[in-house]
Amino acid sequence: MTQDFLQLATEGALRLHHIDSSCVAAGCSRHELLNSLAMQVAHRYSSKEWDFSTADAAINTIWSVSVADASEQGDGFTLPELVFRIYEAFDAGEYDHGDGADPVAKYVDPQIKRILENA
Repeated sequence: MTQDFLQLATEGALRLHHIDSSCVAAGCSRHELLNSLAMQVAHRYSSKEWDFSTADAAINTIWSVSVADASEQGDGFTLPELVFRIYEAFDAGEYDHGDGADPVAKYVDPQIKRILENA
């Protein structure tokens, strides 16, 4: 199931109803499943199974699903912590920071390494 969800995420096709059906079957929360998917993205990127573009596309989709979840929660919403941290790491690689450095090497790689080491 995770592989299917990750494929959907790389294609931008993962939606909240996919998460809900899996959570019912597995007895887990949306946050647990979304955090797990985000960690899989980080692992695949770190192991070089996925390049930056693929991992970035996947985490952007997982982020969108997390935001959809938060919007259903109303005023007391929370976002999955690991999704947020991994999304921020990849987001830092999406633009030139004006320092002449490769943003992926300087910002993404160290953040992903720290996240995986501390998970």
